[in-house]
Amino acid sequence: MPIGTRTLHAPRGAALTCHEWPQDIALRMLIHAGDGSNNVGSRATRGDGENAFDIHGAVPEYVRPLFCKGTGPFRSTVLSGDPADIAMTDEAALEIFADNEPLDRSIRLGREIFARAEWPARPCWLGYRDPARRGVRVNELVRKGQVTASLHDGGYAGSGDSRDAGMVIVADGTREADERLRRAPACDPGIGVARHAGAGSPEAIRTAARHGVPVPMPHTVH
Repeated sequence: MPIGTRTLHAPRGAALTCHEWPQDIALRMLIHAGDGSNNVGSRATRGDGENAFDIHGAVPEYVRPLFCKGTGPFRSTVLSGDPADIAMTDEAALEIFADNEPLDRSIRLGREIFARAEWPARPCWLGYRDPARRGVRVNELVRKGQVTASLHDGGYAGSGDSRDAGMVIVADGTREADERLRRAPACDPGIGVARHAGAGSPEAIRTAARHGVPVPMPHTVH
């Protein structure tokens, strides 16, 4: 069963990590796709999933490389709940990041998926300095009376059994909000860069040097 560029196969041999191979393949898919925030692997080992940690989860496969680059999830939520307001923040993001093809694709898919769910928010995975640009642009729309919105950084996720609350900044159209939206969004991805640079990730070390992120326990790339 294709998952991105990888193919998952039913296990072979007499030893099964679940009672039957259909359950085993489902476990593998679940861990591979979403183990970062629900601790599937750990919970599986408490049952019959003895080899659950042999399967690479979403965090090391997809999320960690992004964190090393200072990329993270940022959501804009329209306080009106009006789909037209979401569309306006979408267009602002597409205008600012016109050369970001993955973001363009995710926004256009999101319009189809989240429209059915009636979710008044749009998540965007953005680079280290990009959320500030997006936030100030949304705040400008608020200042002009075109939309009411707030910006969310992270939250509702975590690793293992931990969870983080994230951060919320209300874009109220003021110049003070401009300043908050320029400064605060860099905190969460900056911590991610510092953590991974401190653990010796060459990509994170380069990102920290490029953006001037302080690393309390720096490593050197050899």
